[in-house]
Parts: sequence; structure tokens; C-alpha cells
Amino acid sequence: MDLNTNIKFLKGIGEARAKKLNKLGIKTIKDLIYHIPRKYVDRTQIFDLDYSLLGKEIAIIGEVISKGNVDEENIVVLKCNKEFVELVWKKSPFILSYFNKGDKVLAAGKLYKFKNSYRILFPEFEFVKENKNSFLIGVIPIYPLTERITNEFLREIISYVLDNYKNEILEQLDILPDEIKNIRNIPDKWKILDSIHRPPKIVDAIEARKALVYEEMLIFFLNLLSSMHYRELFAPKLERKGHLTDKLIQKLPFSLTNAQKKVISEIEDDLNKTIPMHRLLQGDVGSGKTIVALYASLIAIENGYQSAIMAPTEILAEQLYNVISYWTFGLNVNVALLTSDIKQSLKYKILKDLSDGKIDLIVGTHALIVEDVKFKKLGLVIIDEQHRFGVNQRALLLKKSKEWTPHFLVMTATPIPRTLALTFYGDLDVSIIDEKPFSPKIITKWIFEDKRQVAYEWLFKEILEKNKQAYVVAPLIEQSEKLQVKAVEEIYDFINRIKPPEILIGIVHGRMNREERQKNMQDFRNGKFHILVATTVIEVGIDIPNATIMIIEHAERFGISQLHQLRGRIARSNSIAYCVLITPRNVSNDAEKRLKAIVEFTDGFKLSEIDLQIRGPGDLLGTKQHGIMEFKFTNLLDNEHKKIISIARKDAILLLQKDPKLRNYPKLLKAVESYKKELDILVG
Repeated sequence: MDLNTNIKFLKGIGEARAKKLNKLGIKTIKDLIYHIPRKYVDRTQIFDLDYSLLGKEIAIIGEVISKGNVDEENIVVLKCNKEFVELVWKKSPFILSYFNKGDKVLAAGKLYKFKNSYRILFPEFEFVKENKNSFLIGVIPIYPLTERITNEFLREIISYVLDNYKNEILEQLDILPDEIKNIRNIPDKWKILDSIHRPPKIVDAIEARKALVYEEMLIFFLNLLSSMHYRELFAPKLERKGHLTDKLIQKLPFSLTNAQKKVISEIEDDLNKTIPMHRLLQGDVGSGKTIVALYASLIAIENGYQSAIMAPTEILAEQLYNVISYWTFGLNVNVALLTSDIKQSLKYKILKDLSDGKIDLIVGTHALIVEDVKFKKLGLVIIDEQHRFGVNQRALLLKKSKEWTPHFLVMTATPIPRTLALTFYGDLDVSIIDEKPFSPKIITKWIFEDKRQVAYEWLFKEILEKNKQAYVVAPLIEQSEKLQVKAVEEIYDFINRIKPPEILIGIVHGRMNREERQKNMQDFRNGKFHILVATTVIEVGIDIPNATIMIIEHAERFGISQLHQLRGRIARSNSIAYCVLITPRNVSNDAEKRLKAIVEFTDGFKLSEIDLQIRGPGDLLGTKQHGIMEFKFTNLLDNEHKKIISIARKDAILLLQKDPKLRNYPKLLKAVESYKKELDILVG
């Protein structure tokens, strides 16, 4: 029988039960045997009743001596040697009809004490008969259930399939090549599933689950990596010459961290090949990614090629342009900025110079991917804050080079747990800058709205006595940019009403025109304003060392990543920085977890792990956006599963290097193609 056969045709199922099973995602026989227990209960021995067992899951055998209803409770009393135990159900009088005095019953569940009587509430039970194996003794799988589908029924029907369809399971589902099974010590698929559903010991079930995780992730990575056509493309070989890169390093007033040096070495190795670089660079706020990106760009320029850096917002593009212009001053490198709102005459000149090859490095927003933009010799594409761009937008910039494929570097200051980075960006090599040029101390306080006035009085005192500058971030209103601007203006008016006259305030938000926004930012940078009231436009790219205080209004509306990014704006020097989170007294449980995490931790990677635990991987990265299905067997939070993910990725790479089309592994190829079809359906 084909294991993809509709579940209703399996013996003992039928139309009605099939509809119930469909609610659990069980539509075929294959789905049934892949319906994995959510936990296991160890009932490998029958216990005598004893106080030491209270609160524990146990199995007992006893004889029915009485039954009856007391108030709304339905009680069957068993005698177990010299002790008695009450099996208790509530509002289920029909249950008593199953029992007769003298019946021998095996019951299982958690043992309690109630008014000097032992009790098991809502026990699983079966009648002890000769020559009948018990489904309640041993290591018991506990499955996800739905209405009128019991654990006992699932155990029986899955055992039936395992006993009667062993050959079909081995033929249709045993897809791993023998060479992998031998190296990774993985048994055949029937043994794996038998250990999942009928394990002799809990450890056997755990090991079997690991085998399913490995297979699931191997198929995932084979699908992902086999689509990496760029490995077959040609890129220019860019060798570090030194006449620009060495001068950049000499200009820096600080030494590169060891992490920066390591990442630069990885990028140099990539650029020195004719296979296009495809690398993800992760670095926490203030870790020095911009210098690494500029260094890579200068290698391209040293070889006579152009470099393009695309940022998601005009503010970030402007900031990058200003920083890069500063560090390349005197290096004879022509840097330009291209955004959608620059004047037409200037835009025309930039486009002409770019196509003529007079511009070495261009920084821009989505304006870089419009059809008019043409490069003479594009060798390197860098995407900053890459999670804000779609796959198609990134591809459009890479296609600006017709004769070869540019090298490709994507950067993010939003730390992603390494397991997620390997999984969701498995087609990219991953580099991490995990140290900073300096170690700022940030003190974060969470206060309630009734202390708001006190917080601002403290802020004014810090500004006047210590000549500090501060950001005040308005509440996040995602539904409407218009309402967001209104929120900023209300905060601005509030501070104006309560501040001392000598304190000056500026304002920045996304709906201001470019000239006004740049002027206000520059005035704040030059110290003309003490306080800058802003939206999340300051989340990335703003670097003002004297601004060491931040107040975030309605901080409960922000995610962990946003709060961490915002707070990073005041961690630009070795000075002590202060971040104040203001919220109502009543916030949601998840908001409370986020706020407590931000108060306790400043490490972005640690915070990303907490964010993953709160939101889950799909919500953290946007599953559909990244074309990733929810995994059936793999738990990205499980430390053992994390290790398996790395192993599966390495094995997938080795398999594809050996056999790119998987022609020698037909079962594996079929599984990958099937996965791809399911994925195509999921993402539309």
C-alpha cells in the first residue's frame, strides 16, 4: 500500500474518524506514523501505593470493590494489596457503567491524596485480561489529541501500521543513503519509528527523534543549497592590493578588534575567488560593521571595480554616506549618495558618473535598483539591515552587472541566534562580529507612567549639570505614520511645557523633508539641541557620542530587537549611558518578559535568544517571507537539535559537492523535490 493513501482507507478508521484525525493534520497513513508524541510517561513498573509516590505518574493494578456518584464526582474504588485508591472523574456518570465489582483493572495517572484517600483524577485505564499486552505499562507516548481521538486509540492504530506495513515503510520512507546511516549511526526508518512510538526506554525515543531531526534538516538544506546557482556563476577575482585598505587602517584612531580582523580575513578569502561571495555579516550595535563594509568596498575599488551599498531608509543611507565620506577623505575615492528625493539635476549627474565609472562607491536606498541606474563595472554589492529588503529587491541590485555576478555581502545589526542564521540564511556563509571596539556601560531602568515627571526632572538635571544630550523616543504606532507623527509632536509639546527655558529641543520624524531632517540632525550633532524627540527613524545609523541618555515612551509597544537597536544609539562611547523605559503599570505577559530582558541584558545575541523563546522562530523572522516551513520534528530552541542542524548542513554541502544533482541518491532526490512542492504551496 502507498503510505500516502488517505487515512480513511486504513483498517479501523473510516470516514468519521478520518475527519477527526484531519484536525490533527493526519490525512494519510504517512501522516499518522509521523504524528510524534508530545511527551513520554515512564510506567515501566507497577507500584504499590505509598506516600512517597504522591504527585508522580504511576501505574497500579487493583480489584474493583465499589463504584458510585458523590456530588458531581464519579468514583470507582480499587483495592491494591492492602491499600485503596479512588479513580475519579467529574460529570461523567456514564464511565461507571464500564466497571463491575471484582474486575481487575490497570489504572495510570498522577497520584494525589484527598481526605486521607489516595486518588487518581481522570485516569487512563484498561481491564486486565490474560494473553493481552497492556497499552498502559512501559514507556507510554502521549500524543497531541482532538475530540474523540484518545491516546489508546492512536497507540493501537499506529502499532497496527508498524506491524503490518514494515516493508512499505522501508521501501517508501527509508531515504537516507547507507553511507550517511553508517557515518551518523542512524538505524533504518522502521526502527526509528518503532522507537518513537514504542520505545523500550525514554532514551530510545530521544535518540530516534534526533534521527528524524537530522533527516528533516538534511532535506531542508539540500533543497536550500541546491538552489544556490551563484556557486556556478562567475565573479571577478578581487585581491587586496593595499594602497587604499592599508591607508584606511592607518587613519583609524582605534585598533580593529580581533573579531573584525577575523571577518575581514573571511571576506578577503571570498573576494579572492571567482565564485561570488555570498556572506551574512552579523554584528551587535556598535561592533564596527561599517568599517568592515568599507574595507571590502576598498578592495573592489583597488581592483578597478565599483561598490554599491544599499540601506533601507534615507536616514541610514545619509549616515552611511557621511561616515564613509569621512573615512575616505584624502584617499582619492569618489563616493556618492543616491536617494529618491535628491534634486533631478544632481541625480542626472550621479547616474551619468556612475555609468561612466567616475563614481567608485555609491550609497543609496531603493533608488539604486530602479532601471535608470547603470554601473560601468560593479564588483561588490552590500546590503545593510538586509532583513528590511525582500529577496527580489536584493536580486535586482545584483543584476545591475550583466557580464559577471558581483560579490554579495549582507549585514544586520539585528542579532540572530546562530541556529536561526544557519537555518533561515543557510545559503549564506555566516560571519559574526562578537566584540566591540569599546565597552560602554548602559544602565537601563523600567518605570511606570506615574513616575514620568520625575524621570524628566532627572533628565533636565543631567543635561544642565553634565552637559549631556538625550533622545526621547515617541510611542510606536505601526498602523499609521500620521498618528506616529502626532505622537512625536505631543511628546515634543509636553517636554516644552515642563522644561527649563535654557534647554533646547529638536524633532525628527519620517514625514519631514530631507533638508529639514538633515538640518535638525546636524544641529543635534553640533550640540544646538539638548534633546531630540524622534520616532524609530533613529533606530539605526545615528552616531552622536555625547548623546548618552534615552527615554522611550510606551516601551511596551516595542519588540526586543527595536528596544535594543534604539538603546544602541547611546552606546557610542565609553561614557556611562542611561536608558529609561516608561510604560503603564499593566502590560501583557510577553511585554513584561521583553522589558525585563532589556533591563537585565545588553548583549544583542543573548536578547535574540530570549526573543526567540518568546515569539518562536516563525514570528521572529517571518516564516513565509523567508520561504521556510515550520519544522515538524526540529525544535530550534533545543540545544541537541542545534548541534544536529550544523551537522546536517555540513553533510548536505558534502553531498552536493559529490553529486550536485543527487542522481546517485534517487530516494533523497524524491524527498527534496516533494519538500520543494510543499514549500511552493505554502508560500504561494
